[in-house]
Amino acid sequence: MHMTSKYMASLAATILSQFNIVHSTPTSFLIHHYHYYSPLVKRYYSKLPSSSFATNKKSSAVRIRGPSSINNRHLHMQSQTPRDVIHFESLSSTQDEARKLLKEYDNSEKGSVENDKIYMAVTTTCQTKGRGTSGRTWIGKIGNTFVTISIPMSNIKIPITLIPVQMGIIVAERVHNIIQNHNRNQSIQYNEGKEELITKQEKADVRVKWPNDVLINGKKNAGVLIESDTDKNGKHYLLVGIGINYKYAPTVEQDGPERGRETTCICDSIICDDDNDCIDAAKLLGKDIANDVWDWVELQSNWDGAAEAVVRKFEYWTDFGKGLVLRDNPENEIVIPINIESDGRLKVRGRDGKERLLCTDYLL
Repeated sequence: MHMTSKYMASLAATILSQFNIVHSTPTSFLIHHYHYYSPLVKRYYSKLPSSSFATNKKSSAVRIRGPSSINNRHLHMQSQTPRDVIHFESLSSTQDEARKLLKEYDNSEKGSVENDKIYMAVTTTCQTKGRGTSGRTWIGKIGNTFVTISIPMSNIKIPITLIPVQMGIIVAERVHNIIQNHNRNQSIQYNEGKEELITKQEKADVRVKWPNDVLINGKKNAGVLIESDTDKNGKHYLLVGIGINYKYAPTVEQDGPERGRETTCICDSIICDDDNDCIDAAKLLGKDIANDVWDWVELQSNWDGAAEAVVRKFEYWTDFGKGLVLRDNPENEIVIPINIESDGRLKVRGRDGKERLLCTDYLL
């Protein structure tokens, strides 16, 4: 049976309304996103939001407006919680700044009816004292992405141990789409260098290493640090810090307490000629990631299948069966990931052949 585009749009809008989702192009959304909500559609999750900027007169920061001012390509849930992305040219740490602002933040002027819940994110162009897991240093060069996103704990309905895993999935999806879309557009515009573009695109294999490191061709591209704190009213929040190497791949020590995996950046997989364009793109990426996170938070709070979807998507984005080193193990033990449990723990097999579950271990 042949269906007109108008009929398809109407059908798609009807289906999406069941999930309390509005979108200007529902047919396109259904094709590209519905896999996230139902196995009936075998397409994968991707979004291409954009936004406008506004100067914050009270400080040197720039506020990136939330969904109300994003153009109609952006998916957003029908949430009454305002979104605020605050950008600074330089910070010591987005985590520390977000923690400070959380204590000061006032939602009342924004007309929130969500009992003063805060969807706030902090981004910066330059981060001078960033930190990773276990207090390790996160190098913050201009041209990379640094963002901390607040999530009200009361909005989390899935097991809390799945949150780190889902954050890695969100970042991996965004990084993958940037590489694919950028190179596809570039190859259309330019004939010269097309072979190089195609080669880079085909070689860009994006994966998630448990729980949330994002790798491109086995090298680390992004990391996530999750902390918690309370706002001025004593309400609990997760503070999700995300660092993504966009323009630069910092050199990481291979020995000692700061040792880590070799790094790569997005620009290793796309053609990046203009430094200013990369700086702007890195800044916008922080905003995009924040909206991706909040979209997902809204979704999982009203969807019984959200926890299972996190597990299924991690299985898609990871490589089971590949040996990884336990970084904090004095013997540098190599374990083989087997699968992920429903609560987010990783089942591995040690060199002795025995299986066990990892919860807080760090894998190189």
